[in-house]
Amino acid sequence: MDTIDRFLDDWGRRWVDAIAAAVGTLPADVTTGRIYGAAITVADGNTAPGLLVQTESRLAAILDPEADAEDASYYRWWPDESGLEVTNHSLATLSAELDDWVATHPQATTKVDEDSDLQRWRNGWIAASGRALVEALGSDLVRQAFARHGADPILVLTETDGGAARALAAFDALNGHRGDELVHDAREFWQENADS
Repeated sequence: MDTIDRFLDDWGRRWVDAIAAAVGTLPADVTTGRIYGAAITVADGNTAPGLLVQTESRLAAILDPEADAEDASYYRWWPDESGLEVTNHSLATLSAELDDWVATHPQATTKVDEDSDLQRWRNGWIAASGRALVEALGSDLVRQAFARHGADPILVLTETDGGAARALAAFDALNGHRGDELVHDAREFWQENADS
């Protein structure tokens, strides 16, 4: 097991518990707002992950009724626009741990020549940490926490300062069990924006 895997194995397990606990204690004004989406958002290099929950009531409050279909879709599905940040002590601690780990391994976010060993290490970090985040968000424990609120949200992994390609790449792993209109709408949005 290499350095990345050793760190992420333990960190990922604790991230599952922290997300499930945070979802389990969502306030009533969020849970009654009809949760339709949830996302883990990360900065470049999978740093500073955060949890956002999207609700129909929040969307209605921020969306201009005169918005065209493209704007409405953007606000519906881009978590940075319509999501409510969910946090607790455990999530904040684990996010800080990830940042601290990256700070002691600067090769995780350093952009260098694509053919270098450092770039391969960085790409390995992004892939492995992305898998850990997708596994955590899509875990049975987290899904059960949402289900206790009567929700089966569309789940995504996005980059706060990046395009939509990350969300599309993880979309089926997180939502492949669904075939309803909501998941079709979300998939279409991420496909249309994958190059952004």
